[in-house]
Amino acid sequence: MLTEDAGDPGPGTYARTWAVVRWTASGDTVRTAGVRFAAGSGAGTRTVIWTDGQGRLVSAPLTPGRAVALSAFAGMPAASGVALLLRAGQILWINLLTHGLTGVAMGAEPVSRHAMRRPPRPPGQHVLGGGLWQRILRLGTVATCTSLAAGLWIRHTGQPWQTTLFLALLAAQLGVVLGLRERLFTRENPFLPWAVLVAVGLAAAALYVPFLRAVLETSPPSWPGLTAALAAGLIGFGTARAESRSTRAVTDE
Repeated sequence: MLTEDAGDPGPGTYARTWAVVRWTASGDTVRTAGVRFAAGSGAGTRTVIWTDGQGRLVSAPLTPGRAVALSAFAGMPAASGVALLLRAGQILWINLLTHGLTGVAMGAEPVSRHAMRRPPRPPGQHVLGGGLWQRILRLGTVATCTSLAAGLWIRHTGQPWQTTLFLALLAAQLGVVLGLRERLFTRENPFLPWAVLVAVGLAAAALYVPFLRAVLETSPPSWPGLTAALAAGLIGFGTARAESRSTRAVTDE
């Protein structure tokens, strides 16, 4: 619990500030540490913390949503063959925007409100157990298939298809990121939506800034190409939203 009132966080800190919490470790040892807490919370307010085997404060574990998103970013589309259809620079640009921006921002997602209701994981269960690898496979397959479908459709119309494939794959992954949020419109982690917006801006720069166009070998997409990429993003978002809800329904039972 808090040992003191959480004060004013000041401008630009998104209503969270540092405060001291106290807990009892093994052996009835009382410990204290500073944590980020909602501003304005009074002394005595209870909160959830995580400790290691020695009773020391550690970071909160990954939620299923974060684990799925980070794992899906780690190479599902490349392993499925999409990488063979894109330039090396385009693949690196996608990885930069997903791993470097949104992947890091997902680490600041708030802990699930139902985290303490879920049973502990079996000690012998591997990190991708409990159905996690199946969810990663499903989301990776959806991202890959929608991206390929968008590229094939544009190729059939006789327009530049590689740029559409590049955009569709990026849009599908960003859609998955947003769809996996437990609380879609939460203000506790404003970095994630901002990271997605910055990623969208840098994707546009890859299409319209001459230097980046030359390096990444892209071209301005047609309206059908943009529509196909947007559709891939919406499908990725919808699929991830359904996965997130079904996972919470199972784990909260």
